[in-house]
Amino acid sequence: MNNSISTFDKNTLEYDKWFDKHSNIYQSEILALKKAIPPNKKGVEIGSGTGRFSFPFKINIGVEPSPKMSKLAEQKGMTILNYCGLKSAGSGGNRLAPIIFLRTV
Repeated sequence: MNNSISTFDKNTLEYDKWFDKHSNIYQSEILALKKAIPPNKKGVEIGSGTGRFSFPFKINIGVEPSPKMSKLAEQKGMTILNYCGLKSAGSGGNRLAPIIFLRTV
């Protein structure tokens, strides 16, 4: 497990609760995203974490490498895939795609 995944696994609840504690920052991020994400469209969040940013947009599928973040998101009702579409729950390797490519500008 790489260090960044380990960090998120160690701090899963703290990460999720941070947004409750700083709700003004969280809400401003949601408002900014609403300008970019069309309403009522299906989507997949890459790096979905605990699902905190997926739920306001009714996105219920995410890709997340951190097992503990994945578990919390799944408890909230999301379907979480880890690297390359393997179910995080270890369901025998249901592959969505051999490669997931994310590019930001």
